[in-house]
Formats: sequence, structure tokens, C-alpha cells
Amino acid sequence: MKVDLAFEDGQLLPMLGGIRVIHTPGHTEGSSCLYVQEKKLLIVGDALQYRFRRLGFPYRWTTKNPKQARESIQKLVPHDFELICSSHFPPVRRNARPSLLQLAQRGASVHTEG
Repeated sequence: MKVDLAFEDGQLLPMLGGIRVIHTPGHTEGSSCLYVQEKKLLIVGDALQYRFRRLGFPYRWTTKNPKQARESIQKLVPHDFELICSSHFPPVRRNARPSLLQLAQRGASVHTEG
């Protein structure tokens, strides 16, 4: 696949008041999320899924490195957001941040247990 524009972890893109690039490898090596602080919006692409009103990790069978995908979620925790948008699922409009914090804790406990 040809890359038209490469981003770096932590890079601030000059649009919408600033969009922060957060490198979240696991689903793919180059997976990244975008944080729009001014809008309190987290765009996660395929790094997360939202099904049956529950936030979850990406599917194992479509994820290159599930362990790394779980670890990458920790990088999203420090950000202040109210809305999570993903590629294939409806947006998380209610309790987005608490849902992510709970998921991150689950991921951390899986990592330490196994």
C-alpha cells in the first residue's frame, strides 16, 4: 500500500483547532488514533469496536498483534474526550471516557494475568 502522507506519534495537525496523532499499533503496525481536543473527540479507526452498547478491543482475527492492540489503548487514557468515533461502528456518545477507562483496565489485567 502506498502512503501519501506519513504522520508521527504526537504530531499536531493544523486543522480543527489542532488534531493530535496517537500511534496505536496492534490492529496494524501503523494504526493511529486522532484526538481533536477542541471538539473533545477521539477518532479511533479500527483500534476499538463498539457493539451492543459496549466498547471493546478490535477483533482478534483481524488484528495483527492483539496484545499490542490492548497495550496501545493505554495511550488514549490521558486525553479528555466525550465522543469516540470508529470506522465500522456507531459513535460512543454516552460515557465515552469512562467506557475507555474500564476497557483499558480490562486490557491491563489481561496483560498482567497472562
